[in-house]
Amino acid sequence: MFERLDELIDKNLKLIFESKSQSSIRLYDLDNKSYNNNDTKRLAKIMQGKELVFATERKCDIAPFGLEVSKEGGWLTHLENKAKIGAEQQAKVDTKEQLDVELKKIQKESLEYQKTIREKEEIIRNLEIKLKRIELIKQYRWFIGFILTACIVLGGFLDRLIQMLWPS
Repeated sequence: MFERLDELIDKNLKLIFESKSQSSIRLYDLDNKSYNNNDTKRLAKIMQGKELVFATERKCDIAPFGLEVSKEGGWLTHLENKAKIGAEQQAKVDTKEQLDVELKKIQKESLEYQKTIREKEEIIRNLEIKLKRIELIKQYRWFIGFILTACIVLGGFLDRLIQMLWPS
């Protein structure tokens, strides 16, 4: 329909913005040739669809959004800014997604590390229990030895006593 539509919109929006009444009866092509009535109406409808102008049968008046776009530097500048903002937002989304992935990795590693710590603590508790048993046996080793020696001595003493009382 229209080649280089964004450039056409930019040019005609600028012409409307710079006119004293900020309205126009005709729209122009890129070579400053006036469009016929049908092409003017089609381009006006396109610009109205983008909320840049209010189009009637006879003229195009600049809309508030069109006024804002014109003050910012025109339709092409608006599209460039919109693209930059979109790229920045996409970069933020990409960065956020990357950080979320990193956070999930760190959380997973943390859970694995905590699991390993719990396993090691269980091993340590079991070894401490075994060590306490060994220490208890070491502490009472002399007592056990004393009782065994006492039993042997007492057994020998009883054996002599029995032989003395009842000789065979």
